[in-house]
Order: sequence, then C-alpha cells, then structure tokens
Amino acid sequence: MNPIIKKIGFKLGLLLSIIQIIIIIYIYFFESFVDKKIGVLVILINLIFGIITMIFAKKQLNNHISLRECFSGYFITILISMILSNIFYVAFFNTIANHNKKEAIKKEFYEFNIKNMIEYDFSKEDIEKNKKLMKEFNPFSISSTFQKAIRFLLLYSVFGIIISFVFRNKTSFQEISN
Repeated sequence: MNPIIKKIGFKLGLLLSIIQIIIIIYIYFFESFVDKKIGVLVILINLIFGIITMIFAKKQLNNHISLRECFSGYFITILISMILSNIFYVAFFNTIANHNKKEAIKKEFYEFNIKNMIEYDFSKEDIEKNKKLMKEFNPFSISSTFQKAIRFLLLYSVFGIIISFVFRNKTSFQEISN
C-alpha cells in the first residue's frame, strides 16, 4: 500500500476518532444515545472524512489515483477511527460512567427497540422474544460494541467503494501497465 495514503488515512482517522469521542461524551452528558439525528450526523461525518481522505490522497498523488488507492485511504480512515472510538467507548462505560446513567441508557435502548418493532408491525411473539433478549443486552460490552462496529464497517465499506468509483481516475489496465 502506498505510504502517502497510509499516512493520510491514519492522520484523518485519528482526528475522526477524536471527534467521535467528543460526540460520545456530549451524548453521555446532554443527549440521547438513540437520537436518529445524531446517528445520521455521525454517519455523515464518517463519510465526509472518508471523502476528504480520498481528496487529499489524490492531490498528494498528482491527481492520479486508482480505485484501490481511493478505497484504501477511505478504509484506513474509517478503521482507525472505529478502533480508537470503540476502545474509548468500552473503556469509558466500563470504568468511568455512572451506574445509574448506564442503566438509564440501557432502558432508553430497550424502549427505542420495542417502539421500532411495534412501529414496523413485528409480531407479538417476536416482540416478546426481543424483550427478553433486550433485558440481557449490555450495550457497553466488548462483544456488542465489536458487533456494532463490524456492521457499520461493512456499511461504510459499501459507501466507500461507491464513492471510490467517483474519485478514481486510473482504470485497472492503467494500474497494471504502470
């Protein structure tokens, strides 16, 4: 992998993780963890940083960048950010966060999921099954945080591939001949 792309991706990923950590702290003290607007904002911020990585990499490579190079920079940015912000999330909630606040957040997740299931006409049987599962669910555990991160990484990767097609300017044939 191109060292220029690695460097840009790492730096922007570090900056993005700091922003996400600030958002986590802000939500903890002032907002709701199930606020859809904040969720969309976080997704947009990630996509914007991925695009910025592609733009910076393309400029550093004299406006010649392949699909693979575009996606690699984007992916490194998102991956570094996710790793660092999720480490903070797990560490914060398992060491510093107030027990009562954590219980309130768990209740918020529970009510949000049940409300959505009712809204989307899930069967009463499915709702009851999920109620039992949600009571045991720990949104602050390493496993649930890791599972959530993998799902979002896959989502961001799909967006990254699509966006990379827009920013690339070398074809596969040009990559092989260079």
